[in-house]
Amino acid sequence: MQLHLVVESENKHMTYHNQIEHNLNLMYDSLFKPEDCDKCRLCRSKVKENQSPLSRPVTAWFVGNEFANQKTRILFVGKNARGFMNEQQYENIRYHNAYNYGRELTAKGWPYWNYTGEIIREVYGSRDPELAAITNIVKCNNSESVDKTSTSMKNNCIKELRVLNRELRIIKPTHVVFYTGWSYDSYIEYAFDEVLVCGNVAATKIIGQYDAPWREGRAIVDGQQMFFLRTCHPERKNKEDFVNAVADWVSRTS
Repeated sequence: MQLHLVVESENKHMTYHNQIEHNLNLMYDSLFKPEDCDKCRLCRSKVKENQSPLSRPVTAWFVGNEFANQKTRILFVGKNARGFMNEQQYENIRYHNAYNYGRELTAKGWPYWNYTGEIIREVYGSRDPELAAITNIVKCNNSESVDKTSTSMKNNCIKELRVLNRELRIIKPTHVVFYTGWSYDSYIEYAFDEVLVCGNVAATKIIGQYDAPWREGRAIVDGQQMFFLRTCHPERKNKEDFVNAVADWVSRTS
């Protein structure tokens, strides 16, 4: 069933487009309560000590309306959600609902979105973003540009709160593509309940003229098997080679 609703709740940005996004919102509502979330308070206290900004948590970018209907269901996972740094503007919300904004970003020409769209086209025969899902491994952001996520932020979000693991239980992908490079390798296991197979952490694959991080694996979440690929952000990578390599991996493991 497809839904396109604005739901009245404590969080005025509770738009969702389908049942999966609605279920994610229920999870975020339960998890991101400042009075209950010790790990969120810890992160915010540390950044105040360092006098650095920190956004509110950001939802998954979106889960497509046709995602659940696919036999092969791909979730793309970035590092953290860039932007959302104007905390004075957003001080009265507990988290940012990104479902509409994420859909808008798919039309941008930036490599992250453009290459991902082409992978979707290669796998499904259509570039329609509603066929796939996109999220981030860390939910808060402390930089407008490069990834400056601290070790404590990674620990709190991925290892302690296990937000991505909670998302995987709801989204139920068959394939997870991490655009996280090597810097999150020690945390990827916390996205899953059990890692069954995990390739060499130092493995690479030639993409164009350069080696790209390339680690393949298989894991379990809530009793469901998932294949995962850890590669890198597609920026500065040969587009055709990158798209074909990821699409070929999906085909091999489907």
